[in-house]
Amino acid sequence: MQVIRRIGTHSGTFHADEVTGMMMLKNFVTEFQNAEIIRTRDPAILSTLDLIIDVGGEYNHQLRRYDHHQKGFSETFSDQHKTKLSSAGLIFKHYGEEILRNTLNHIFEFEQTIDKKHNVDLSLDDLVALKNLMYNDFVEYIDGVDNGITQYPKEIMPKYKSQYTDLCSRISRLNNRSVSKEAQSQDELFFKAMAIAKEDFVYEVTNKFVDKYIGVSIVKEAFSKRKNIHESGKIIYIESSCSWKEALSKLEKAEAAEEQTLFVLYHDKLDGNYRVQAVPLAQGSFELRCGLKEEWRGLRDEELEKINGIPGSVFCHINGFIGVGTTFECVLEMAKQSLPSV
Repeated sequence: MQVIRRIGTHSGTFHADEVTGMMMLKNFVTEFQNAEIIRTRDPAILSTLDLIIDVGGEYNHQLRRYDHHQKGFSETFSDQHKTKLSSAGLIFKHYGEEILRNTLNHIFEFEQTIDKKHNVDLSLDDLVALKNLMYNDFVEYIDGVDNGITQYPKEIMPKYKSQYTDLCSRISRLNNRSVSKEAQSQDELFFKAMAIAKEDFVYEVTNKFVDKYIGVSIVKEAFSKRKNIHESGKIIYIESSCSWKEALSKLEKAEAAEEQTLFVLYHDKLDGNYRVQAVPLAQGSFELRCGLKEEWRGLRDEELEKINGIPGSVFCHINGFIGVGTTFECVLEMAKQSLPSV
């Protein structure tokens, strides 16, 4: 007979940390996927539950109690982190590897946003590395907001507000207000908030997996064929869409390449066009190793084609970092004409 687990958190106003924690448990921790979620502050009820988060005044992994509000709590994700954990961080710290493995299974089986040929069985070391990335780029933000930790020193005032469109704000605004005519119960809204958190979490895991475990092999294959694209070795063609900048930089160093890649070509399947993109000097930099020709910049369609003489030219960005054409031959020619003369 199947045992139905009962997991709980506090009732009333909900926040992103327990919403995200419950989302991860309910969707991606095998033991709790069929669990019943109980929202209450009644100690007598809480004491009967298999696991509780964000309530109860106790942190004890063995007893499966994950609160962070009690005096003396100072747990962080690792010795390298200073942000105190919220209930989301506690769940991710203790169950993160299983959560990520099951999230990836979900992505390949149900989301189907990545071709199944790229499905690889990650080692424990790979899962730990992915866990660290996801904590730094997703979960730590929730921990920081819930614990009231500001991102900047108090003497530095942000130039604009970042609230309302972030995950914590989108979840917070779902709560019933005293003046609201919202017919849904607070519990129903809690489950709606879990769905929002799941969508964001799955999206972020997808991107991290593609960038870290698929992008490298795609870029490596393109790099190995660079002389087939152009004899200079300064132009590569990436056949599958991926985040390529970090992978390319590491690959060039590992291969001790004599020539730096100056342009990357790829097919944009969303609009059917091809693109040529200039390689930046460094990650996150807007400075380029070599931009597209100055006289093309800011032009498009017939005006651009008249200047460069390349059939199928669609657009050249004003800063020269990207060009668009209707065919592969078009963007290759744009890259070739933009190569520095020897």
